[in-house]
Amino acid sequence: MRNSARSVALVLLSAIGSTSGIDAQTPDTHPTFEVAAVKRDVDVVPGNTFAGRPGGTLTVVNNPLTNVIDNAYGIRRYQLIGGPEWIDSDRYNIQAKASGDVPRGELMLMLRSLLEDRFKLRIHRETRELPIYVMTTAKGGLKVLPAREGSCVAFDPKNPPRPLRGQPRTPFCGNNLITQNTWNATSVGMPEAAAALVGVLGRNVVDKTGVPGKFDIHLQWTPDQAPTGADSSGIDASAVFLFTALDEQLGLKLESSRGPVDVLVIDHVERPTDD
Repeated sequence: MRNSARSVALVLLSAIGSTSGIDAQTPDTHPTFEVAAVKRDVDVVPGNTFAGRPGGTLTVVNNPLTNVIDNAYGIRRYQLIGGPEWIDSDRYNIQAKASGDVPRGELMLMLRSLLEDRFKLRIHRETRELPIYVMTTAKGGLKVLPAREGSCVAFDPKNPPRPLRGQPRTPFCGNNLITQNTWNATSVGMPEAAAALVGVLGRNVVDKTGVPGKFDIHLQWTPDQAPTGADSSGIDASAVFLFTALDEQLGLKLESSRGPVDVLVIDHVERPTDD
């Protein structure tokens, strides 16, 4: 372990309510890890970990630097611009600990300092005109069902619900699960639904439905569902089939457009020396 000479910021990308991506903060105001070790993972095996743990510990296993930066600044991969090819190909293990138990957002700030210290990362922020998707109501009309009363419970980390033995757990309100072929959400508005699709499509998704209210979403799509007229250029092939499913099952349509996107531009980065 090595004492980190500078502070670090860590923001888990999956965290709801975390620091909004690409917020400005000078290095002098960043908190720091008490100890931190960084090592390039040369024996790459399947699977990876990126987790903030109780006691102010950050554990990163088999992660490309791009994912570490994305988490530290609360951004998506498409918002990270520039840098050499190795930031995607190299894999790194990071084990770091704060001086005490700290909230997730503060861990992310500590991670930023670690990146500045160990990887000599220098970045700046811009707003660029980039490809986006606009979400509207499909020609056949909206098919998604309104949220049922009592269909979910708000998550309280200080008082998590304890289901009765043998009884199914009531889901938390929000986007519960979105994978390469399944999307479940309870009591979400259209802006929240658009935000959930960003992770699959790799672009900003802007809600233009104009539909108020909350909805329960249960969507599945499979490789035999060919897209109908949707511009799917630049996205993962497994996500192409989502376009048809959105139209047929939810009555939602995605159209390609361009719009302003906040991005993080890498000015300088270096491979670190292993601890």
